[in-house]
Amino acid sequence: MTRATGRAQAPGCEARRRTTRPRGTALLAAALVLTGCTSAPDTAKPGDTAPATSPSAGGTQATADLATPPGRPFPSAEPTGGSLKLSAIRQGGLDYDPVPSPEALAGRMPIVAGGVVDGWQRGPTLGVLPGDPPVPYVLMRVRITHPLKGVRTTPSLRGGVLFIEFDRPYEESVTDFAKRIPVGVRVLVFGRERPPYEMGVRSPGDPLPDGVKVIGVHPQGLVLEDPRLVRQKAERTLVGGREPLTGGSRAAWLEPGTMDEMIDRLRRFGFSE
Repeated sequence: MTRATGRAQAPGCEARRRTTRPRGTALLAAALVLTGCTSAPDTAKPGDTAPATSPSAGGTQATADLATPPGRPFPSAEPTGGSLKLSAIRQGGLDYDPVPSPEALAGRMPIVAGGVVDGWQRGPTLGVLPGDPPVPYVLMRVRITHPLKGVRTTPSLRGGVLFIEFDRPYEESVTDFAKRIPVGVRVLVFGRERPPYEMGVRSPGDPLPDGVKVIGVHPQGLVLEDPRLVRQKAERTLVGGREPLTGGSRAAWLEPGTMDEMIDRLRRFGFSE
């Protein structure tokens, strides 16, 4: 069981509430967590690449050998020195069973897509009971460039844009998020449509296109490519969004050095549309 370092996100599949959330919203947090998710123990060894179920093969396991090449050291942590400021989307705490590899997570989540940040906008503001403080959200817009799983068969994604929900601290504005994770940043999303809000919506936020649904991501389900590391032509440019990428039994997440390598890895495991 691993504690996520990201701020508690209601749609985070395979995650469970660790502590009572401030602002009197424990009932809200519990009501918004997605149901029907499965989890698996973190049993993979460094360098293992557990086969994922290929969406294009009707459940056939992919057999590509994507282990770290002999002689290449196992990464132990995500790279540092980048320009992205991820503290706002990493605040909070969830307990969850970590998934050992990108392809294993892709096999579990209904939507997998690569894209670029297209902007930020106000999400809904929720409230549980009269007198409770409001709970604001912010939405990251992601323009899909690489549909890998579930994109073409999900009606709400026909516009080619994902709207990903994050908790917004009171002191943070939408502009703050846009400065820290700017337009054009490449991202990889492992997510699912979040269910309708079951608690009161005090303000709907900026309107969404007709038929669009908000997407919730797994605690490990957002990977970003840092622009400064790309400009420096660093060997490794990827960082985790809600939770840092780590080594150990999850070293497979650090094996791809760039976003292109990560997407290629998933495609070689059969995730492609």
